[in-house]
Amino acid sequence: MKELKMNKINNFEKIVKFVRKYLNLFRFWEILNKVQVVIISIILYGIFIELKAPEFYLYSLLFMYTFITYGYILNTYTDFEQDIIKKKHLFSKNKIGLFTIVFLVLNIIFYFLARNYAGSFSNYSFVLYIISMFFITFYSLRPLRFKERGFIGVVIGSIMQRALPFLTLIFIYDIIIWSWLLFVTFILFVHGLLALTAHQILDYKNDIISKTKTFVVKIGLKKTRKLFICLTVLLYISLFLIPLIFGLKVFVSSLIIFLILIPEIEWTMLAYKELKNNA
Repeated sequence: MKELKMNKINNFEKIVKFVRKYLNLFRFWEILNKVQVVIISIILYGIFIELKAPEFYLYSLLFMYTFITYGYILNTYTDFEQDIIKKKHLFSKNKIGLFTIVFLVLNIIFYFLARNYAGSFSNYSFVLYIISMFFITFYSLRPLRFKERGFIGVVIGSIMQRALPFLTLIFIYDIIIWSWLLFVTFILFVHGLLALTAHQILDYKNDIISKTKTFVVKIGLKKTRKLFICLTVLLYISLFLIPLIFGLKVFVSSLIIFLILIPEIEWTMLAYKELKNNA
């Protein structure tokens, strides 16, 4: 009985390790944290235009998740040799490459499923999707490798992770609420800048070791500290001041987005603490 019980415990531990291994590669919780603002914004948009297509929301979520995951795994693949210096990989490079292709194919499928349930075929949306895919692919892939092109890389990284896929989904429909769209796109852009800068701050030491020339590595922590404070102030001031100009729909969206962003104050403070200790 004891041996049987021990085998069950060992099997359970193996399953937990297996799940953790894959969640670590796919950054499951981190990516869900990134896409939640976009998905909530999509749902608000659907409410505002009286959209009755629950399948569209489901496929929008799956589209966003596979889109960001594709970018992360491709980044892991292109940085494979550099990452060996600072950590041991859980998978071989060939397997990571296979996962990259799988998530690319899944993303294309979910995009067209979202369009199908929306009952629309917008050329604007398709063009935005192609642009989004171009930027997320060449953010880490050579010869362009935008992630090592200073501030341009940070801007492109911010746009591709939130604003562009968000606009891709919104422009599936012909009904556009421009004041609301401009507000949410701006917030997603600034939030993306802040998140990407924070990520590079927390990875600063590892990037120095692996000689990865990110924006933060190039300008140093002292200048990054000033930029980080400015972006933080701009984001939260915008959430409160812009709605005063654009009315109720923007105000409701601002309030909900602010509530979603409250948990992210923790990693903002972690990044600021890292800056304070090292700058």
